[in-house]
Formats: sequence, C-alpha cells, structure tokens
Amino acid sequence: MKEIFWKNLEDGAVESAELVKFSQFLLSYSSIIETDSKTYTLMVYFTHQGVVREFEIKENEELIFIGRKNRNWWINGDSLSNSQNINFIDISSTPFTNTLPILFMKNNKIKKEAFPMLFIDVANHKFKIVQQQYTLMGDEVLYENLNSNYSNTLTIDQDNLTLDYPNVFTRLKKESAKN
Repeated sequence: MKEIFWKNLEDGAVESAELVKFSQFLLSYSSIIETDSKTYTLMVYFTHQGVVREFEIKENEELIFIGRKNRNWWINGDSLSNSQNINFIDISSTPFTNTLPILFMKNNKIKKEAFPMLFIDVANHKFKIVQQQYTLMGDEVLYENLNSNYSNTLTIDQDNLTLDYPNVFTRLKKESAKN
C-alpha cells in the first residue's frame, strides 16, 4: 500500500489517497476535503495496464457516479452513449487519474498518444467525453486537452504518480498533509 497526499492549488482542497496492489488489479481510494466542508471519496479499480474497470464517487457519503458495466459507462444509472471505447477517466478534483493513461503508455512503450476520456467535473456533477493527449518525456509528461487547447507539463515519480501539476496540484509530504 502506498499513501499519497495532494493539495489543490486552485481551491485549497487536500486529498489523501491510498494505492493498493492486488494480483489482478489495483485500487485507489481517496478522500478529498474541500475548503467549503464538502468531502468527496473516490474509488477507482483498474488493471495493471491502467485501464479503468469501475469507479465510484461520493459527495458527503451520497453516491453521485458509478462506473462501468460490461463495456459501457453508466452514470447515476444511465448508460452513456458512445462510451464503449473509453478506457480512462479524468476526475477534475484529483491528479491521480492522470496516472492511468501514463501507466498504460509506459507498459505499452508508447511515447505519445491521444485518448478518448470520460471527464468528470465532480463539483458540478457534470461529465463529458473529451480527447486528451499525453507525451512522455522522462519524469515529465506533457498533458494536452485537445478539446480546450489547455496544456500543462506534469512531473511524475517512479510509480507514475503526479508530483507536480503546475498551478493546479502539488504533492505534499505526509507530515505537512496532517497539519
């Protein structure tokens, strides 16, 4: 098990995440505490290749999204059309989900790739399918949202987890996250 802490530099939220490896899959469990006292919990089940199998998001213990059944994505009980070929999610309130396509690319020796992603705006309970491109550059990754022309260069650690997402998220040391 690995424990990670991030701070959202835009709104001050703090995330505590645990990453647990099993023989067939990995599990990420996060708790995000917003400055307005909202608490989000995220659970993401994914393969060792980074492909998401299921996820759920709760806001103050109320389930607001749940993931994949068969090959389709389901949001609050409704099937999302045209979602069969989407293997990755991007949850707005965490840098963790950037790890998933990076892990896939590293495992498949891909340097640059565009992916359809299920983007989830947690605070506003909205979702959409977007195109995101990742370019691996050693311990840095160029992230590009091809729909909005937004880009940023992320710094990652040896486990492909975000260390720094300039002006958006930063990794905290365990001691400073507890204060």
